[in-house]
Amino acid sequence: MVINVEVLVIGVSSIFCRRVLPALLSLPCVSKIHLASTRTLVDVDIPESRQGNFFCGYDMALRETSPCIAYISLPNNLHAEWTRKALLAGFHVIVDKPAFLDWQETLSIVQLARQRNLCLAESTVWPFHPQVQAVRHAFERIGSKPRSIQAVFSFPPLPKSNFRNSPAMGGGSFHDLGRYAVTPGRVFFQDEPMHVSADFLSTDRETSIDTGFVMTAIYSGGRTFQGFFSFETEYRNCLSILGQGMSVTLEPVFTFSNVLVSEIDIRVNSHAERLVFEPADSFAVFFQAVIDSISVGGWEIWIDILERDAHVIHLAAEAAKERKL
Repeated sequence: MVINVEVLVIGVSSIFCRRVLPALLSLPCVSKIHLASTRTLVDVDIPESRQGNFFCGYDMALRETSPCIAYISLPNNLHAEWTRKALLAGFHVIVDKPAFLDWQETLSIVQLARQRNLCLAESTVWPFHPQVQAVRHAFERIGSKPRSIQAVFSFPPLPKSNFRNSPAMGGGSFHDLGRYAVTPGRVFFQDEPMHVSADFLSTDRETSIDTGFVMTAIYSGGRTFQGFFSFETEYRNCLSILGQGMSVTLEPVFTFSNVLVSEIDIRVNSHAERLVFEPADSFAVFFQAVIDSISVGGWEIWIDILERDAHVIHLAAEAAKERKL
C-alpha cells in the first residue's frame, strides 16, 4: 500500500474542483497536490499541509515537479498533447474522459505508456460506485446473467460557453457521453461486442456539434446494449438490466452525488426488492484503485481498459459516419 503519493493536476477545471479534489483529499495516501493552470489566480481550497506547488503553465509544471501521478483535466482536444508530454516526462497519467478523440492517436499514446512502463488510466468512474458491484453480486446470487442493458443519459442544453459546445475543443454529445455507451457492456457482460451500430440524431445549427446519438451493441449469446444520449431533453440518468429471473434499475447511475444515499430497485422472480447504500464517492474509489495498482506495478489493466473502450467508441463512430452518409 502506498503511504505517500503526490499528484500534479494539469488544468484546474470545474470537474476537478467539484469532484476530483474532494476525492483526493479524502485519501490519506495523497500527501501533496500540485496545481498547474494557465490562469494566474486559481481559488482552490487545499489544506496547507497538503498544498504542493502552483505553476502558471503546464510545461513548467512537468519540468519542475518530480515524476508522480499527473491528472489531466483539460478541454477534450488538449488531452492527447498533455498526456503524451506527461508520459515523456516520466509521470503516471490519469486523464479525464474522453481520454482521446482519435483511434490512431489512442493507439500511439497507449504504445508510449507501455514503452515507458507507466500507468495510463481514463477517469470513467461510474462503475466504482458500490451499487454497481451489488448488482453484479445480485445476478450471481441467483445464478443469472445479464442479457439486456438499456441506458439513457440526457439533459437540457448546456450554456453556449461550455466547451462541450465547441467543435474545436472536442465537444459534442458523442465525445462527452460516448464512454457511458460503451462501458456498461464491459462492466456487466465482461465482454467486447461482436457488432456495433450508432446514429447521430441531431446537430446544433449554430455550433455544428452533434447533440444526440443512439448506440446498439450486440454481444455473444444474444446479449444486447441499447442507449440514448442527448444534450436536448429533460434530465435522465438511468440504466436498466434484464436477465433470467431478474431485472434491475439504477437511477441515477452515470453521475452521482457523493453525499446522497442510493437505492436500487430489483425484481427477483417477480418479487420486488430495494437495496439502499450509504453515500459513496466513486472518484475516491477509482483513484484509490489506480494508486494501489501503481504501488504494486499492476497498472496494465488500466491501459487495457482504456484501449478496449476506445476501440468500441471507434467502431460506433465509424458506424455513425457511414449511416450519416
